[in-house]
Amino acid sequence: MFWFSLCAIATGGEITVSTLNIGHGRGAGSHQFTQSKGQILQNIDLIAEEVLLNKPDVLGLQEADIKAWWSGNTPQSAYLASLLQMSHVVVGEHSHRKRLNYGTSLISQDKLQEVNSQRTPSTFPLPPKGFVVATVMVEEQPIVVVSIHLDPFKAAVRESQIDRLVEELTVFEVPRIIMGDFNVEWGEELHLYCSRLNVSPYEPLNQDSTFPKLNRRLDWILASEDLEFIQYQTHDVTLSDHKLLSATLVVSNN
Repeated sequence: MFWFSLCAIATGGEITVSTLNIGHGRGAGSHQFTQSKGQILQNIDLIAEEVLLNKPDVLGLQEADIKAWWSGNTPQSAYLASLLQMSHVVVGEHSHRKRLNYGTSLISQDKLQEVNSQRTPSTFPLPPKGFVVATVMVEEQPIVVVSIHLDPFKAAVRESQIDRLVEELTVFEVPRIIMGDFNVEWGEELHLYCSRLNVSPYEPLNQDSTFPKLNRRLDWILASEDLEFIQYQTHDVTLSDHKLLSATLVVSNN
């Protein structure tokens, strides 16, 4: 388990967030198709156990099934929310095929407001990716939270997906947290996305892998400059083919 603690100068309200590409609940398996409905539910039970260690205010998910034949049509975000006793769920249905619907989601302890979902094209023949956006109140401060999944193959496609998010966020002039599976490591491409979105990562040159199969850091929690990271964790537990990330941030008074 990797855990970092920082001394925060700011004294504003705190928010803890977590993000995970749950891979349809496949757990340590090579593919969800090879597992039973019961096994997939057990895998999600394990996710809940690990998430509860940090008790996030908001959890972002990617590749969460809404109604998929391979997972017994279990709405995975709602199921996980019930295990976590978090009552607010926003689901973005990005892949909409017969008996195979899934996407990104946000799960929150508190009410999610100004909710929207965007489906974005991916590299053929992949199904669309996308993001969900909402605001959550931290004390009296609204904060935008985003769960996003970008294309795994082509930078040009990822750029077009980021274009959609930039457009979506133009109406928000409040602190923002963007988290999820970006399918890109730190470098010129992700640096450009951060500049366009007015966010920054925690220790971008840190080599902690979030996608062990390729030993790459593809998953990120990004925050605007009016938020400061005070804790950051890459969970060293196998819950899917991606690692769970958690961070606590404080609203800056500077």
